[in-house]
Amino acid sequence: GSIQDIRIYDHCLSAHEAKDLSKACILNLDFSDPYAEPTTNVVPNGAFAYRGYWGNMTATLTSGVSIGSADYSIGLPFDQCQKFEVVGSSSGGGTYMSTNNITILPSTTYAYSYFIKASDSFSYTNQNMLYRYEYDSSNTIVAEGGSYSSSRIQKYANGWERIWGTFTTKSTTSYIHVNAFFYPTDSITYLVGGIQLEQKDHPTPFVDGARDDSIEY
Repeated sequence: GSIQDIRIYDHCLSAHEAKDLSKACILNLDFSDPYAEPTTNVVPNGAFAYRGYWGNMTATLTSGVSIGSADYSIGLPFDQCQKFEVVGSSSGGGTYMSTNNITILPSTTYAYSYFIKASDSFSYTNQNMLYRYEYDSSNTIVAEGGSYSSSRIQKYANGWERIWGTFTTKSTTSYIHVNAFFYPTDSITYLVGGIQLEQKDHPTPFVDGARDDSIEY
């Protein structure tokens, strides 16, 4: 016998790629793009819904801000973001962004992540940058806390970072809202985008809605 086609790949083929290979005898496929794991992002529009502040700080949140061609060219998975402008000092004050209430599953691990770019030097060290409040069906808080650590950061060009953390919901959790708390020492502007909450123990590429594993024939 003889072998007509030999291929060597630099990674283990996913089920999606293997199925694609079976569709024809001769294929011209490009596997240069990484396989995007199926997931569902339960944050509507991948955006925060409102902002808040207290003490010596004030803040505004503007949606639909274009990231510009320079930032888009580095591979960010969105072309619009939110601008979070903070004025004041953190001495006795702070600021936050938050989603509205989101229905989720109890006793389930979730990954929470977003992209951020600061207008000035900024230290990504506070675990409350990824914060959540969990509620039961009677609207009582059953858990809250920060889930970010400095080891969980992905660096992009032009000053963008993606930070992420994980947590497991309580057995009585019915819904949640996720927050991002900031305590800057001076006035600063943040660009934030790609807010994602997914049923995973790790972050996957951002998606607005759901990404499945279906194949088009």
